[in-house]
Amino acid sequence: MKKIYLLLAGAIVILGATAFFVQDPMGLFEKETSGRVEILKSVDTKLWSSLQIKSPSGTTELVREAEGWKVKTVRNYKAEETAVKNLLDQLGQLKEGEVASRNKSKHDVFEVSEVKGTEIKGGGPKGEGALDIIIGKTDPGGRTFLRVSGKDEVYRVSAPIRSTLRSAPSDWLDKKLFSFTQNEIDRLSLSWEGKATALQRMDDSHWQILEPHKAPADADVLNGIASNLVNFSFTDFEPEGTTLTAPVGMVEITLKDGRKRKAIFSREKDQSHYRGQVDDGANVFKISEGVVLGLRKPIDELYEKRLLRNSPDDITEFTLEHKQTLTAKKKDNGDWELVAPEKADAKKEVAQEVCSTIANLKADQAIYDEAKKGYGFKDRRLKSTFVLKDGSRKEFLWGSKAKDGKIHVTLGGSPLVYLVPETNLTTLSQAPSDLKK
Repeated sequence: MKKIYLLLAGAIVILGATAFFVQDPMGLFEKETSGRVEILKSVDTKLWSSLQIKSPSGTTELVREAEGWKVKTVRNYKAEETAVKNLLDQLGQLKEGEVASRNKSKHDVFEVSEVKGTEIKGGGPKGEGALDIIIGKTDPGGRTFLRVSGKDEVYRVSAPIRSTLRSAPSDWLDKKLFSFTQNEIDRLSLSWEGKATALQRMDDSHWQILEPHKAPADADVLNGIASNLVNFSFTDFEPEGTTLTAPVGMVEITLKDGRKRKAIFSREKDQSHYRGQVDDGANVFKISEGVVLGLRKPIDELYEKRLLRNSPDDITEFTLEHKQTLTAKKKDNGDWELVAPEKADAKKEVAQEVCSTIANLKADQAIYDEAKKGYGFKDRRLKSTFVLKDGSRKEFLWGSKAKDGKIHVTLGGSPLVYLVPETNLTTLSQAPSDLKK
């Protein structure tokens, strides 16, 4: 029995040692000082009007103004509110923690010395809710070591403060230049090298070119440009006093509430980036080439490439005037029937293939040509007509063959001529016998 008690006692000792090692894997704690204690009596960051972050890489001063937080260190420019809020939220939780050491000689070990640590000072205009601490390293569990400035005690707190800190003052800047959402955009004007294109957003799936001529626009491309504008940001400031010489482009945005925003771009010959100015502001920004190229689209890339922005299920009837004229309709139960040149049940899979082909038809190239001469539309007289659920009719005219296995096609009422793979016409050139069950 005595032997069993000795074994149990030994197991308890081992478990206790293991638990201590897990809590203190670096062996830094002093057993006689460990335990949860109050660090600060009250930290109310809502009262703060200033915040200073001093680290080995530099000092950042933030001030709260009526419009929000600003980075005083960098032209008093607006700060990224989310980043500041995340830090303030963590600092607001600093009320208690575990004592790691009272030994001043260990400050460098915990990286809470004036040389190695990051000092954070904050408070209101008259010192309300003031805080002055030095943040040190993070332990393997994600907890932070810190010290109150002027004190020897080092504490370990659960708040992952270091993860909310940023290295350089410029890292605290809000580098997004616009604050609207994609759904707020109503119209765009894109001007590059003296050529301007005006566009109207109809809905998520439809854009319209208004100038220099009216034509359907590619919603995928325009939604991409709109997304780029929502996330439009700069990499750095140009030196103060920099002006834009010989602008090469401009983007004007009109929002649904009537507000207008504008960005102008220029580029020096020896620069790999663009210069940008927003709403005639005083600052000139460095804009990466990739960001500008996402906005810089010639009109040929803006034309609609999808001939029909509807799903195959939206089609309720079609007429194919190719080898022979045939008309097929969808029944209420989803099956198809041939109604001309004779009435008969139709092969559902063939009818669905016809609808899928036209609904997914996307051009390799779109050409603006209102006259539509020289593409063989009058000579070939091949036509496909589709009726949609809303009763609208879409008429496709097929023209002459082009190079590389392409064929010309146009949509009735559109000023665009498209080049699509000729294989699409093969699928649409069904004979009644191909469709009849």
